[in-house]
Amino acid sequence: MARPIKCEQAEVLEKATALFWERGYSRVSISDLVKETGLLAGSLYGRFGSKEGLLLACIHHYAKKSEEIYNRADKVESPLARLETLFDEIARDASDAEKRWGCFLMNCATDVAPGNEVVAAETRKYREESEAWMERTLSEAITQGELGDSLDVTEMTVNLFGIIYAMRSMSRAQDSPERIIRFKDSVLPALLDPWKTELAT
Repeated sequence: MARPIKCEQAEVLEKATALFWERGYSRVSISDLVKETGLLAGSLYGRFGSKEGLLLACIHHYAKKSEEIYNRADKVESPLARLETLFDEIARDASDAEKRWGCFLMNCATDVAPGNEVVAAETRKYREESEAWMERTLSEAITQGELGDSLDVTEMTVNLFGIIYAMRSMSRAQDSPERIIRFKDSVLPALLDPWKTELAT
């Protein structure tokens, strides 16, 4: 019985993503992708159009899976606790011994996007979606009285996203899990604690 195309497609994207992620886009050839995915070059071109098309499909695939972290955080009732849960999840993910290549989206943004506007636009879109989530959550924390109402939500979002960049970069640089988590545990409170109200403390 033939396997469902959707299932096979997910497998192909998992394997191609892992290859791009580990080696970097420029160091992966079509022959590498053929060997890794089990698809012939003609099939790869037929499905994705080009190596860049496959990379874009991998970016969408990875971003969809990354949404799970935000979805789990969304189940937390308190907006402030929701933010802290998100950073705990990202710190654990960055510390995972099997995921020490940083964040696939951020790697594409720094390694591929500077010379490729199509990839730049896609990675920028997902970054903006993450920042929009943070802005909404911070605004809700202010509305519910957990954070002071004079907090500049846009500025705080930029600072918080900087922590994510740092943790992912530390992961890619093979820093120890303890070092990554210690960084998060010192920098996140330094940003948020001064704005917490009595309701949150």
